[in-house]
Amino acid sequence: VKSFSQEITTVKINNKTRAVVVYLGVNDAQGIWLHKSERKARKKRDKWIRWNEKGWSEVYRSRVTAFSNLLCDRGAKKVIWLTPIDVKPKKLQKRLERIRQMQKEGADASKCGTSIASSGDIRHIRQGTKLGKSIRSHDGSHMTRQGSRLIWRRISAKMLGLLGLNP
Repeated sequence: VKSFSQEITTVKINNKTRAVVVYLGVNDAQGIWLHKSERKARKKRDKWIRWNEKGWSEVYRSRVTAFSNLLCDRGAKKVIWLTPIDVKPKKLQKRLERIRQMQKEGADASKCGTSIASSGDIRHIRQGTKLGKSIRSHDGSHMTRQGSRLIWRRISAKMLGLLGLNP
């Protein structure tokens, strides 16, 4: 099994790469399997840090920073974290607030990272407005094509600006 840093070397990134867009995190609101280097202050047998444990945010944030730095070191001029979208399940939406914050902080702490918030639809989703019903699938989490377009309209100026393009 390749390590993450070994795997990233197979991605076609070089000094001509204007940006890498990262979208992940919707499933991250759970315990984290710790690398050996992350276990030093913990009991040797405790290989996980659970969602509610002290230190979870620091581990997650540092991984965002490390991942961004790997991409920067490979040659990407920008690493743009598109933070998770809003979702209908209240417990998950609350947890995603923390994920979004850690992604923003981790990207900001990296060599070339930044973030763009893709959230902003929760009122429509929760109230079941016509817009809310058309932007997420029946599960309240996955985007529809219309939902993707709405988010693109909301973030496109910032995204294109980061890429040095005119909106």
